[in-house]
Amino acid sequence: MYLDDEFMSSNLSYLGRDTLKTKFGYAPCTMWAPQLEVGRVFDEKNGMKIWVSDDANKIPLRIETPVLVGSIKMDLVKFSNLKHPLHIHP
Repeated sequence: MYLDDEFMSSNLSYLGRDTLKTKFGYAPCTMWAPQLEVGRVFDEKNGMKIWVSDDANKIPLRIETPVLVGSIKMDLVKFSNLKHPLHIHP
């Protein structure tokens, strides 16, 4: 992980499978939780969740995390030039 101009090691926990509703349609995903350093930016050690497309692309589709002053949610808004078709269902 790269934060505040430095690289940090982190463990990654597998949370299971999910179907995520995106602006492109419904996408099968795997869910992951990186171990975070509490206190600098993050409020919880295992609070961040990452949804990754469950296909050959392995694209991060959503990241959510609580932080000391609220929360952050990031969604994929555009993609192009993928090596494999993205598995999205209407």
